[in-house]
Amino acid sequence: MQTTLVQVEKRIDDLDALANEVAVLAARLKDGEEVQPDLSVSGQRWYRGAREILVQAHSSALEEV
Repeated sequence: MQTTLVQVEKRIDDLDALANEVAVLAARLKDGEEVQPDLSVSGQRWYRGAREILVQAHSSALEEV
């Protein structure tokens, strides 16, 4: 159990770093810089990683309304 928790914490740290990268790219886009496709790729990686954590946790947040 401890190993699983450490792995999840590591994944969350990785996703947090990726979210920061997305925020920087979004700010650059706002300033008129061309940041595609990096922004799209990083955003998708963050989304898929975050969703996977919710799936593994059997989160009710994934239920359709």
